Amino acid sequence: MRSKSQRREADEQLLGAPVSTRPIDECESLHEALAALPRACGATAQSTAYRILYRAITEEVPLILTISGIASLSNQTRFWINAMIRAGYIAAISTTDALVYHDGHDALSKTPKGRKVERPVRSVDPHGDDGNFRDNRVIRVYDVGFKEEILEEQDRVTRWLFQQPEFQHTMTTTERNYRMGKLYGTLEDLRGVERGMVSTCYQYGVPIFIGAPGDGSNSLGMLPLRLNDELHGEPFGFNYDPIADVMESCAYHFWGLFSNPVKDLGVLIMGGGVPKNFALQPEPSLLQNFMLDSGKYTVRGYKYDIQITSAPVSDGSLSSCPPSEAVSWGKVDRDTYHETTVSVFGDYTQLFWPLAYGIFEQRKKFEAEYHGLKKDADKENYLAGNPAARGLLRLSGPPRLFEKRKQLLADFYKVAGSKKNVARIKEWYEDSPELVKTLNKLRDTGALDVGDV
Repeated sequence: MRSKSQRREADEQLLGAPVSTRPIDECESLHEALAALPRACGATAQSTAYRILYRAITEEVPLILTISGIASLSNQTRFWINAMIRAGYIAAISTTDALVYHDGHDALSKTPKGRKVERPVRSVDPHGDDGNFRDNRVIRVYDVGFKEEILEEQDRVTRWLFQQPEFQHTMTTTERNYRMGKLYGTLEDLRGVERGMVSTCYQYGVPIFIGAPGDGSNSLGMLPLRLNDELHGEPFGFNYDPIADVMESCAYHFWGLFSNPVKDLGVLIMGGGVPKNFALQPEPSLLQNFMLDSGKYTVRGYKYDIQITSAPVSDGSLSSCPPSEAVSWGKVDRDTYHETTVSVFGDYTQLFWPLAYGIFEQRKKFEAEYHGLKKDADKENYLAGNPAARGLLRLSGPPRLFEKRKQLLADFYKVAGSKKNVARIKEWYEDSPELVKTLNKLRDTGALDVGDV
C-alpha cells in the first residue's frame, strides 16, 4: 500500500524539456555538437548562449560588443573578434583604453630582413618570480608578457600622435579611436603585421567607445603634453568630451530600435566593468532622461543579452549582475528576456571561441552553397528561402555606424530635442517643487560654496 505522500501526483508543469542529446561521434560539426550539448549543469548556460547567439545573428540583429581584460595582448582580437567585425555582426564596441593601447604593440618594430614576423607578446610563467621579472624589465599580465621597452615605444607613438594637428580639438573617444585606427592600420601594413582590432574597426566603420578614457596609458601618455601647455605655453588642444560619447551611444541605440531594418539590438558582454556598464546606459538615458517612453518612439532595452563573466553575482557589482537584473532597470527588454538572454559563469577566453567557431562553420557552409549557384536569380531565391544564410552571410555588409554618426545624431536630436519632448522633460523636472525649492534654499545658504578650488 502506498503512503499518503506517494499517492500525490507529480506536477508536470514543474518539469521542462527532456535532458536529451545525441552522441558526439554522430555530430558532423561543432555547430551540431553545440546544439546537442545536454542542457544540464554548466553546459546549460553554454548551450543556451550558442542558441541565442545563433538566433540573434541569423535574425540580422546588430550586436554591441563589450570587452574587458587583455583581449589584445592575448590575441583574442585576431582569433575571433576581428572575424566578427569583418562578418558585419558587430555594430559597435565598448572597451578599455588599455585594450586600445596594447593593440598597437605588434607593429612597433621593423622585422629584420629574412626573419619571420613574430609578436613581441610572449608566454610567461604565471607563477614565476615577479621580482625577477621586474629586475629584468619584463611586464607580466597573467601568463603573457613583454619587454618593458614595448611600453616605451608605444608611449612614443601616443605622444607623437596626440601632438598632430588632426588631434588638436575636443572629441569623443570614438573619433579618437577611429583616427588611431587609421594610423595603426597603416603601420601594421608597413610592418607586414596582421591587422589588429582598432585598425579593423576603422576599416569597417565600427565605433569604439572608451567609458573611462582617463584610466589608460593613452591618456597617461598625454600628461607631459598637457603640462607643457599649462606651464610653458606649448599648445596642446586635445581633450575628451564624455557627454558627447553618451549622446553618440544614444544615437546608435535609437538607430537600432527605430531605423535599423530589424528594429532590435543585442549586446555581447565579455567580462564586466566599465565596458559593460557603458554599453547598458543608452536605454536609461533615452527613457529616463529624454523620456522617450510613448508613441512611435517608445524606447526599450536590448532584445538579446549574452554575457560571460567570472564575477560572483553575490558581490552586487555590475560586472556580475545577470541580464534579468538589467531588466529591472529597463536596460534589457522585459518582454523577451526569458528566451533571449543568458549569463555564463566563467572566462570568456575559454568559453566564447567555440560559439564563434560554430557560427563561422555554418557561415562557410552557406557561403559554399551560395557561391555554387551560377545565376543571380538562383542566388536571390536561395537567400529569400534561407533566412539563416541571409543572416550569417550579411551580403549588405556591416552597418558602418561611425561613418553615419552625424546623420544618426541628427535623426536622434530631431526626436529627443523636439519642442514637444523638451516641454515634457521640463514638466517632469518641475513636478517636485518641494525638493527643488529646498535645493534652492540650500544653495542660497552656501551649500555649493567650497571656496577657490
